[in-house]
Formats: sequence, C-alpha cells, structure tokens
Amino acid sequence: MSQDHPSIGELLRTVREFIDDITPKLDGQDRYHALCASYLVAIVERERVDGGGLDRDEATALQAFNGAQSALPAAYAELASDIRNGQYDQRWDELMALLMQHVVNKVSVSKPDYLHAMHRAASPRPEAT
Repeated sequence: MSQDHPSIGELLRTVREFIDDITPKLDGQDRYHALCASYLVAIVERERVDGGGLDRDEATALQAFNGAQSALPAAYAELASDIRNGQYDQRWDELMALLMQHVVNKVSVSKPDYLHAMHRAASPRPEAT
C-alpha cells in the first residue's frame, strides 16, 4: 500500500537513525544486535534505491556476454557451469571484467566503504554506512 508521507526510504532512514542513537548507550550483546540491525537496515536502503538498476545492468551485461535470457540467479548458475566447463577460456579478460563488475555491484550494496576508490566511482551510491 502506498502512503503519502513518510516514504519507505524516510521510514528506513528514521529507524536506522533511532538505532544509531541508542547504540552507544548499549553494551555487550545488545550493542552487537543494534549494530547488526543498523547495518542490515542500511543494506535494505541501498538495495531499495540501487538494486533494481544494478540487476537490470547485470542482466544486460550477461545477455551481451553470453546471450543469457534467464533470471539473474539462474543466469549466474549457468555462467558458473560454463566457466567450470572451460567455455570462456578464450574470453578470460571479458569474463573477469564481467565478474569484477558483479562483485563491485554486490559490495556497493552490502558494504560500499569496502570498495577501493577506483570502484567507488563506478558504483551507484558510494556513501559509507
């Protein structure tokens, strides 16, 4: 159901800010759980904003590389099988570029501050959380 205000993004940001505000006051397992919750909400925020575009870009790249028409999980499973079978041994540089971009995309959602500076420029939202 769609609401006027606040938006889903604003709700997520507010929850993360609430968690971040109380985290310094906690210790032990409660602090750990608060840190984990904040980290997971931040992933959801980035996935919500960037995930669809990243998925479309990856599907386009896979289709250009090997003609994949399947949904991403199946397309990557097929790619992995083809790699194991040596199908892309003659296209190693292309394959590595494709796989590197896939990893950069994943890290840009899960932990963008872990990306090397040269990959942060290529990621959709290089902000740290």
